[in-house]
Amino acid sequence: MKQSLVVLILFIVLISCKSVTYTPSTMPSEYLAFGYGGGFNPYPVEFFMMKNGQIFSTGLSRDTIECIRIKKGVAKQAFKNYYSAYNALKGPGVPENVYRFVDLKKDTTSKRYTWSNKNYDKTIDSLYHVMKKMVQFPVVPQDSTKK
Repeated sequence: MKQSLVVLILFIVLISCKSVTYTPSTMPSEYLAFGYGGGFNPYPVEFFMMKNGQIFSTGLSRDTIECIRIKKGVAKQAFKNYYSAYNALKGPGVPENVYRFVDLKKDTTSKRYTWSNKNYDKTIDSLYHVMKKMVQFPVVPQDSTKK
């Protein structure tokens, strides 16, 4: 009797530890969005980072697709870094024709910081570049022998 109870409890614990996988239609209420826009592009290129490490992207086609998965710990650290960077802001960013942004969405609230190459917070800009580096797709070099 004791052994079956222990096995049952262990089974329940293992099932509850399973990480949730999101889809574009079942995004969580809290996620970190970042991206860039402006110039000739009518729509911004956006990336949506979940706390479980999934990252979705939206580009010109406006379709949201999963582009990459990162380690859960790295994603949680990105959220912590954004909270501390956003709370330390001294003023708003200055968006211009070409801009970058980082936005923490939670339920119906948004903590967005948008900036261009002038008058921006260096901490958030550094965080943006680290996150953007995570989602860069590998570039296949062109074969120079083909014509």
